[in-house]
Order: sequence, then C-alpha cells, then structure tokens
Amino acid sequence: MRQAEMNVNRLTDLNTLNESLVMGNSSSAVLLRDTLTTAVAKNVIVVALCISINYINGTLVHTFSKHEIFRMNPRYNLFIHLVLNDMIQLSLSGLLHVISYMFYTINVSFCCLLLVITICTTLNTPLNLACMTVECYWILVRDTLTSAVVKNLVVVLVWLSLSYINGSVVATFFRHQVFYGDPRYILFIHMVINDAVQLTVTIMLFILSYVYYRINVSFCCFFILLAVFTTRNTPVNLASMAIERYIAICDPLRHAQVCTVRKTYILIGLIWLISVVPDITDLFVTLANEPLSFFHESVFCLRQNIFKDPVLAYKRQAFDGLYFSCVFLTLVYTYLRILFAARAHSTEKTSARRARNTILLHGSQLAMCMLSYISPSVEIILHLIFPGRILEIRFANYLVVYMLPRFLSPIIYGVRDKKFRNHLRKYFVGGCRVGLQKGNGTL
Repeated sequence: MRQAEMNVNRLTDLNTLNESLVMGNSSSAVLLRDTLTTAVAKNVIVVALCISINYINGTLVHTFSKHEIFRMNPRYNLFIHLVLNDMIQLSLSGLLHVISYMFYTINVSFCCLLLVITICTTLNTPLNLACMTVECYWILVRDTLTSAVVKNLVVVLVWLSLSYINGSVVATFFRHQVFYGDPRYILFIHMVINDAVQLTVTIMLFILSYVYYRINVSFCCFFILLAVFTTRNTPVNLASMAIERYIAICDPLRHAQVCTVRKTYILIGLIWLISVVPDITDLFVTLANEPLSFFHESVFCLRQNIFKDPVLAYKRQAFDGLYFSCVFLTLVYTYLRILFAARAHSTEKTSARRARNTILLHGSQLAMCMLSYISPSVEIILHLIFPGRILEIRFANYLVVYMLPRFLSPIIYGVRDKKFRNHLRKYFVGGCRVGLQKGNGTL
C-alpha cells in the first residue's frame, strides 16, 4: 500500500510540473502531492460529473434529433452544435485527467490526437457563443423607416439601370440578324435574359420582405424556384460559352460543324434541364410531406421556410459543389488549352488572347456567383469586426453578391466585343436621333 501511494504521489508531482510548464510558471512550480484516497476521490468526482453532464446533454441532443421543427431554426442548430462540442470537450478533458493518474506515459500520437481535439473544441465554444449572439441580434434589429425607404430606392434604381442596359443589349441582338447565326451571341443573349429574370425576381423578393413580412406559400414557392433555376443556369452557361471559345480557337476547322445554331438551342435546353431537375425534386418532396393546407398559409419567403426537409439541404450542398467544381475545371481546362494554342500559332495570338481574357472574365463572374455560398460566414465575420453595423453589412452583401455579378454579363460582350459594340452604339445613336426628330416635329 505504501508503494502504491508513493507511485501516485510521483505521478501527481509530474502532472503538476507539466501544468506549471504549460502555464509558464516553471521557475516557481509548487509540487502538490495527493494521497491515494484523495486521488481516488478526485477521479470519482470527475467521472461522476462527466457522466451526469453528458447524460443531460445527450437528452438534449436526442430531443433535437427527434423533432424536425428544431432543424430549420438557426438558433437551435447553433445551440445543439454547442452542446455536442461541449460533450466532446468534457469527455476528452475528463479522459486526460484520469489518464494522468493511471499512467505515467502514453503514446505520443494518441496524446497528440486527444490534445488537438480538446483544444479545438475549447476554442469552438466562444466562437459558437458569438455566432449565437449575432443570430439573436439579427432577429431583434430592424431598419428605420428612412433606412428602409433609402435601401429599397437604391435597389430599385440599380435594377432599373441594369434592366435598361440588358434591355438595350437584347434589343440590339434581335434587331440585327447577323447575330442570329453565331452560337457565341446566342449563348450570350441567353445569359443576359437569364440574369435579367434572376435579378428581377430577387429584387421583387427583397422589396416584398420590407412591404409584407409574410406572403402566400404557393406564391413564394414559385418565385423561389424561378430564382434558383436562373441562378443555377449562370455557371452552366458560362462553361458552355468557354467551350465554344475553346473550339473556335483550338479547332477552328470543325467549329462551323460542331457549333451550329440548332445544336446551340439544344444546348440551351440541356442547360435548363440540368438546372431544373435537381431542384424541382424539392417541390415534389414538399408536396409529399406537407399537407395541402400548408400551401395556403403565409410565411416569410425564404427557401428553408418552404422546403423544410433536412435531407434537401444536404442534397443542395452536394449539387452546388458538383456544379461549381465542374464549371471551374471546365474554365481552367479551356483557358490553358487556349493559352497553349496561342503560343503554338503566332498568327492567332490576337484572337487567342481575347478569348483567353474572356474566359478569365467568366472565371471572375463565376467566383462572384460562388460568393452566395460563403456570404453568411462573411456576414458573421464582418459583424464581429464592425459591431452594430449588421443592417449595412447585409445590404452591402446583397449588392455585391446578387447584383454585381449580373452587371458583368453585358460588359463582357456588349463593351469588349467590337462587332456587338458597333451595333450597340448605332442603337443608342439611332434612338437619340429619333428622339430629337420627334422633339423637333412637335415644336
């Protein structure tokens, strides 16, 4: 018995010394000695507390997992993440406490694993609390009447400006038959119209969120799906345009055969099919799970308020990753092939350089489209840096993430492309002349 007590004291001394080194007090470490009875009592208390607290936490996790009503609320998702995180941290710290009494040394790899997980979960707790604070602040904070009017006025003015530009581009395309037979311009005008629809729908939902807090579920469902379809169309259309430029530069002899008008319209149909099929299933799942009375209710128009099944959220994440990975790889591949083709053929350097720059712009537009997937995290970080400015952060995020990418489409071709720019200039000049002639006639 005396020998066992001496071993416990020796282990306690070493453990105390290690703690002193970690805390930076190695020069004045005080070695405290536990008796065998004290060591056993301490470990029994630690183990009993760990079991009791984890039982309570396990009950909370079980309650959360059994009721789907909690899964669609960010507050409860953050709370249950905090509970799970604390369970892991408590279990590992308790395990390390018991091991420090039972064993003198343990495997370095095993020790490293336990320490890293313990440190990460410890650091998670204050960050999770900060996120929960921000979420509660978002619920309570509201715009003043003046601020709401100004924001809606800015959004409407931006929408009118972009709609005028997009309308001019569309009118230029349809007024000149020279563009009808070129697949590049057909794909371009499809993207302009698609982005115009997407922009109109998102701005309508933005304004409705201020004018009406809740709208009919069926009405909301229609606009949400339309916004989702047009949003998915953009990256796939960008990849199609990049492939067309790749064929035109790297295989010009087969370009007229491969890229025909008929095949271009078939490709546009495939773009819509690829964009619609994965997300239309959300509607079918909702129709199967929700009663018909649900579609007559009024809700705040958010996608998660309509399509509530948790499986749909994971499906969306998987398809988002797949879509953007494929488009990104397509843009990188076509850019590199055009770059190599420009170096190999000195006579085609000018056209190859312009095609390469166009694909780079497509990549920039794709990057801005991907901002919508990280914007919630960016909002939280910016709120921590600029506390009390969450409403301004939200509004700036909406302008940059949802409106700015739609501004690039007419610029890429409408301004950079010489052929289209000439016709677009004639359209504006001709419109001004007609206006002046009508004005002179009325005087």
